[in-house]
Amino acid sequence: MNKLRWKSGICSFIVASLSIGMICAAEDVEQANGIETETYMAEDSITSESKMALEPFVVELNNGEELTVQNESSIDIKTVNVSGMGIEESEEEGGTATSEETVAVTLVSIDGKDHLFEEFPVHPTNPVLISDDGFLFLKYKGSDGNDVYAYETADEVTFDKPKTKYITDRVYIRSEPSQESEILGTAELGSEVKVYAAQPKWCFVESGDIKGYVGRTRISPDKDAAEEAVAQEEAARAEIAAAAAAARAAAQASSGSGSNGNSVVSRQWVEDCDGSGNGYYIVTHSNGSVTYENG
Repeated sequence: MNKLRWKSGICSFIVASLSIGMICAAEDVEQANGIETETYMAEDSITSESKMALEPFVVELNNGEELTVQNESSIDIKTVNVSGMGIEESEEEGGTATSEETVAVTLVSIDGKDHLFEEFPVHPTNPVLISDDGFLFLKYKGSDGNDVYAYETADEVTFDKPKTKYITDRVYIRSEPSQESEILGTAELGSEVKVYAAQPKWCFVESGDIKGYVGRTRISPDKDAAEEAVAQEEAARAEIAAAAAAARAAAQASSGSGSNGNSVVSRQWVEDCDGSGNGYYIVTHSNGSVTYENG
C-alpha cells in the first residue's frame, strides 16, 4: 500500500496498481407510502468492469490525516495530481443546505490517460474508485448512509458495437444530455436498451424506435437488477392498492352510503434529487386508482 500526499497546490505521486410510479428522468426520486427508491445511484447502476480489486492507495492530507481509497476499477492509476480547493454546495431532502470541501483531482492511468475530477471530496466516507464504460467514479457514503458518486469530467465516447443494458427505473429519453432538453419518449422499467455512446452522467441509447439520452443512474448492465426493480415496483403498487382499498372501505363505512365516489385519499409529494424543481404528486383515490400531478 503506497502513501500519497495531497497539497493545496499541484502535486504528483505514484500509486500501485477504481420506481415506483411516474416516469422519472435520471435526476428524479420516487417515494410513496413509505416505499422509496434510492436517492442516489442504485448499487448496480454503475458496475465495476474489473472482477479483481486493484491495490488501494493512502492519501496523506496536509493536515496529517490519511485517506485510504480502495481501487475496484478496471484502470490502474499511475499518478495523482491535486490542485485547488473549493466548496461544493448541495441540498439534502427537506431543503437543508450542505457544503463539502472539494479539490480538483487528476488521476493519470498507466496508459497515460487523464481522468479529471473537478469536485473531488476531501473527506469522503469509505471511498472506492470504480469504473463503467471506461469512465471513473468515486463512490462513497453520504451523511444519510446512501451511496454518493463523484464523476470525472470527460467527453462522450462512441462504442464500436452497441452495449446491451437494462432500465432500472422509468426514465425520460432526451434529445440532449441535459435535464432541460426535449423529451423524446420514455424507456420502461425493466426494458432492454442498446447503448451506442456514453458520458460519465449520460448514455445515448436506442429504445424501440427512439434514440436519445438517458441518465446513467437509471441504467445497468445487470439484467437481474432490472428484474428486481420490476418486482419491487409491483410489490409497492400492491401495497398502495391495498391501502387505497382499505381507505375506500373506511370512507364508505363512515358515510354509510356505499357509493362509488372517487374522492382523494392522499397526495404524496415526490421530491426531485437535483434541486431542479421537477417534483410531482402521487394521488391515491378512494376507488383504489392512483394518478400523478405535476408539482
